[in-house]
Amino acid sequence: MTETYPAFFTCVQGFQGVMDWYNRALACAQVPLVSHFVPTPHGRTHLVSAGVCESALPVVLLHGVNVNAMLWKPMLERLARHVAVFAVDIPGFAGKSEGVRLAYEDASLVEWFKAIQAYFGWKRVLLVGNSAGGHFALKIAAGLPNRVAGVVLLNPCGITPYRGMYQLTRVAWFVQLLHLLGRGVLGHPRMAQWFVERAMGKATHASSEVVELATLLLRYYTRRIPPPRLTDEELKQVVAPTVVMVGEDEIYTNPSQVLTRAWATLPTVATVWVMGAGHDISLERPQLVEHVILQHRSNLICLK
Repeated sequence: MTETYPAFFTCVQGFQGVMDWYNRALACAQVPLVSHFVPTPHGRTHLVSAGVCESALPVVLLHGVNVNAMLWKPMLERLARHVAVFAVDIPGFAGKSEGVRLAYEDASLVEWFKAIQAYFGWKRVLLVGNSAGGHFALKIAAGLPNRVAGVVLLNPCGITPYRGMYQLTRVAWFVQLLHLLGRGVLGHPRMAQWFVERAMGKATHASSEVVELATLLLRYYTRRIPPPRLTDEELKQVVAPTVVMVGEDEIYTNPSQVLTRAWATLPTVATVWVMGAGHDISLERPQLVEHVILQHRSNLICLK
């Protein structure tokens, strides 16, 4: 029998390696994590939930491109003590959802998330998006203004262009070159660690768990081009109160420019500048991110 795996993995062994990593991360969590498979117009979507069963305003975590929901594990463990929290494997990336890559430019993301909301019976949610997950959160909030109560963005993509050489991550031939190099020298654990830590704050070191995932993805996974910059019209449609957190040492976008455009386009926005943090704020400053999410959620409930 021929084993199947998503087309953006190079081989079944690579796909199984990532799934083994995922299952070990699930099993070693400090709180009980529950898997859900939800039917949507774009195939089955996998989510991981934790925390309070009944919650007036569930928190939904959206990861960035080319990773999966288990990078939210530290935040799941923290938030589960207070609220109902869900981390989603966005389709078409390195998680357990079906391998259908949703278009960035149309309403696919909104249709997909609307089906998830209907399945769980969520009236309103608080969306938290990291990196390209910030782009996804903004698209969903703009498309479902009555169903998204608030948004928290961590070094979001989509507000400004990528800076300098990182614009190349949106060029097909460069992404393919990274894939080819990843099967050789870039797929070594030391190179994977260098890639991960380059994006972090200067005093931050990557965990062995994150380095292992990065190694597997560099070796066996074909990266997807990240989403484009959102238009002023799209951003102005995000009526939900929004918090934008940026790291001082963020490398992919210019944090000052992100805040400037957020202030100019988002109708209701507060901002947080995180000294010494890089791209992965939820991994580098989990206590601060937890505090911001819970405080924003509390404010939203009071405003209701």
